[in-house]
Amino acid sequence: MDEFQLETKVTQQIAIQTNIEKLDTFLEEIRNKYAGTIVTEDIVTSSKKDRANLNKIVAKLKEAKKYVEEKGKEGISEFLEKIDSAVKEISDISNSIDVQIKSFEEEEKEKKVKLATAAKSKILAEMNIPEEIHEFIKLDSKITNKTFTLKKIEEDITIKASKNHDKYNYILKEIEKNNANLINKITFDDVKSIFDTEISNIIPRIETTANFRRAQEEKVKEKAAKEKQEAVEKALEEERKKIDKDIEKESIERPVRNTDDFEKNLTFDNRKKISSKDDYTALVIKIANSDIQKAIRLKNFLDNEEIEYDKYSIPKFTNEKIQISKNEYYEDAAEENSLLYVSEEYGESRRWSITKYIYYRRESDGRIFGYWKEEPATEMQEGGDFASSDCFYEVEQKIIKNL
Repeated sequence: MDEFQLETKVTQQIAIQTNIEKLDTFLEEIRNKYAGTIVTEDIVTSSKKDRANLNKIVAKLKEAKKYVEEKGKEGISEFLEKIDSAVKEISDISNSIDVQIKSFEEEEKEKKVKLATAAKSKILAEMNIPEEIHEFIKLDSKITNKTFTLKKIEEDITIKASKNHDKYNYILKEIEKNNANLINKITFDDVKSIFDTEISNIIPRIETTANFRRAQEEKVKEKAAKEKQEAVEKALEEERKKIDKDIEKESIERPVRNTDDFEKNLTFDNRKKISSKDDYTALVIKIANSDIQKAIRLKNFLDNEEIEYDKYSIPKFTNEKIQISKNEYYEDAAEENSLLYVSEEYGESRRWSITKYIYYRRESDGRIFGYWKEEPATEMQEGGDFASSDCFYEVEQKIIKNL
């Protein structure tokens, strides 16, 4: 469409008959008259009159302007109306074209965004970028500009994907490091909301979360351990009560703190004592207190078959003890502490040694003390290095029983 140009030329100028040249003289007079004037009581009345006159003059000047404008438009009104009509019609057509252009440009932008989105998906897949961080790899806001070509868009996506992937891997390493000894492990989801921030903000969040969870888990462990210990203690107490009840039911006498009876309880049967150096086949049988009836039946069987045996109880020592000086013989220590020999017996048997218990009675109060030492099981072990206690322990008499 060729460009249209309207040719306009005013050929006649309207003539105005006026005394407007006197207006300048009048303005000069009132400037001089009222410059620096301060209204006082003496001139207030005359000042009001001057104000009224000046207002009338302003009104007449406005009337003169309007009159000249109206007279000047006579003869050009048809021209002005034609121009206004043309301007409206042309503007309507231009606006219609503008709507079409903007609609087209919007569709082109949408097409470009779709192409860019598809390019992003393809690039992220090829680079094996985790889906967890896809949302943080954003398209540039300028992709709809004509200068932002598809090639430039792909380059921009590749750079952003690489940077975010490196950042993601670094965060995962920090998470793994802080997850040490944690049951409730930290995951990327715990810091995902701040992934878009600086790495200096993310690492402290990971450390704080780990420390908090670790403290909580320690409390849970302590509580669980305490509850478990209480349960074990309760079970042991119930078992002890059951054993005591069974023993009482079977009418098994418990020795009292009578030193004469206790001394008898600590001695072997009147049968021949089996020496560790004699030839024999050793069979050590340990029977729990709760199976006391079985122990009685076993003893009867051994007696009926005339099988020689030793019976012993593994002594239970209390915390009360008499210390033995280093390199001091037990006999000397017993004499120094007024301990009188009572008896001795063999206890646990191992592959290379047998534990021997030696018991003494303290003269002052009749309490029984004892010590243990390991002896060679056979002649082959004589001269070996065997252990022994370093003090006399008081013996709990109630655990020494006769079948």
